[in-house]
Order: sequence, then structure tokens, then C-alpha cells
Amino acid sequence: MGCNINLSFFVFVTAIIATSYSLTKRNIILQNHIDDTLQDDLRSTSLDPILFWNQVVLQACANDYGKVVVFRPDQDDPAATARAFAIIHNAMYEAMKSFDRIHQHVTEGSRPLTNDSSAKQYGMIASIIEAAYQTLSFLYPQQRPIFDTIYRAHLYQIRNKTNSQGDINIGLSVGQLTSSFMIENRKSDGSFGNAPYTPRRQPGYHKPDLIHSEKGFLGVH
Repeated sequence: MGCNINLSFFVFVTAIIATSYSLTKRNIILQNHIDDTLQDDLRSTSLDPILFWNQVVLQACANDYGKVVVFRPDQDDPAATARAFAIIHNAMYEAMKSFDRIHQHVTEGSRPLTNDSSAKQYGMIASIIEAAYQTLSFLYPQQRPIFDTIYRAHLYQIRNKTNSQGDINIGLSVGQLTSSFMIENRKSDGSFGNAPYTPRRQPGYHKPDLIHSEKGFLGVH
């Protein structure tokens, strides 16, 4: 009996080591798939945070269909991808709007606001970084190691540009709250339901795919 216990323990430990090695190897592969353009942008002195994280989103979309990067797509059809893009960009916009109120909020509901003008520049950048990072990590969880690396590098860059870390911390809190609100707000948007669909024989409406009948009206054909 003791021999069986020892053997079972050995198998258990071996499985843990193998899994750990596999995950470590996968993380290395993921980090090697950070686009060179993104790395060059992070070295730029005139980096626009919205445009930069938009490039991260586009790279995440490309990676989502790369078998080397993910096991299977996190957003596996055009409609799901469009929804993910909307959530991420809306979160960035709302985070920015907490500091720059020139435009109207898109989403109804309460959100953090700050009137501290000294926190505006770096606080706003930090809020955009955090909002993008949190929503990307939620919607594309398999690519989290990539986002972790980019997130740390971008924060390191802006932390070296100001002596007031409090401004950045305010922004990170705003981005965290904004992204949480956005994710929660979209949980009941009906995207995960199986609503009935009645085909219409008119131009512009979806028609059932006779060759791939298993595909729904939101999926890839």
C-alpha cells in the first residue's frame, strides 16, 4: 500500500512539473509574439496611449487566430470580436473622459471623476493603460502574459516621466473602476443568449448556410 501511495505521489508531482514547464514554455512563446512595432512605440517619446493600445488590441485579434499563441480563439467569430473591440475601446474612452470632459460619456451609469488638474496628464494616461489592460485580459485571457509585459513596460515609461506617483495611482484606480464597470455593464447585453432567428428572403439579411448548417448566424461561415 505504501508503495502505491509513493507511486501516486510521484505521478502527481511529475504531472505538476510537466504542467509548470508547459505553462512556462507557453509564456515564453507568448512574450515572443509581442510585435516589434509595439516595442518600438514604447521607446517613443511621443506615444499616444489610445493609439498604442489600439495597436495592442489589433495584435491580440491577430494572435487570437494563431494556433501557436492560443489553444482556441477567445473571441471565435466576427461578432464576438467586434463586441470585444467595443468593450475595450469604450473602457479606454470612458477612462479618458474622467479627466478630459470635452465629449459626452457613451455609457450610462456612475463612474469616477476627478477635478485635480495636476493629475490630468499622467493620470489620464495611466487610466487608459489600466482600462485597456483589464478589459484585454478579461476578453483575451490566453494572451495575459503578453498584456502583462506591455502593461509593465508602459507604466515604467510614464513613471519615469513624473515625480508624482500619486497622479499615476489615481489614474490606475480610475482605469480599474471604469473597466470593471464596463465589463459588468456588458454581461447582460444578450451576446451569450440563443435568441431565435427567423430568416428573411431580402437583401442584407442573414441566410442559413446550407453547407455549414451547424454555424449560427453570428459565427464564421
